[in-house]
Amino acid sequence: MVRRLSITVPDELWDSLSHLEQSPSALVQRSLRCLRESEGINRQLTPLEKAATNKPEWQAAVEALTDDTTRLRAEGYENLVMAMADSAISINWVEWVCENYPLSALPRLLSQAADQYLRSPETSTQPLAAEQSLEKTSSKWAEKYQYLVNGVNGIIKHRKQEEIGDKDEHLRSISLESSQLGPDSEPTTGIPLSFFDGMAHAIFDIVSTVRIRAHEENSPTTLGNHY
Repeated sequence: MVRRLSITVPDELWDSLSHLEQSPSALVQRSLRCLRESEGINRQLTPLEKAATNKPEWQAAVEALTDDTTRLRAEGYENLVMAMADSAISINWVEWVCENYPLSALPRLLSQAADQYLRSPETSTQPLAAEQSLEKTSSKWAEKYQYLVNGVNGIIKHRKQEEIGDKDEHLRSISLESSQLGPDSEPTTGIPLSFFDGMAHAIFDIVSTVRIRAHEENSPTTLGNHY
């Protein structure tokens, strides 16, 4: 059962969040889910959770996998934020990503972009500039997603500097430079998609947060103070 609604939303509120989903319906549904969680209203159990209720082994498996996925997602999220904080990527790049790719598709694209970095012959010994890395890659995919690949290259190189500097030990449980052969016999990071899901959500959260704060700073009462 679904409800068809006609609603009125202030432009400022809508414009600051509308990029998060592909359609108005998807955005409203996501907003309602967030509200339900913030209000502490219990969600319905998934079929697997219901089936595991009376099966301790299943429950243990679901809880263990949830813990692993939560850790991976948090790690990906923090890596993206730290790369942004250290200027390894720019606001131009994250805004461009939000404008060109839906959140639902972005984790897989980020994962594929990381694979492209590994497929450059020289990255295993010396990090290349983004343009050099792309030039060394014959993949048509890399050509199509050139700007995305460039940004991910910047994130990987920032990650490597973090590992060398040993600034945050908890950031090193996943290596973006380790590789294995994928189904197409090409190098792949082999990193679970949950890591890149965290990165994708960080990108959208950064853009949303910055836009909201910018709108607040650029209110009619303060706008003249910035000139």
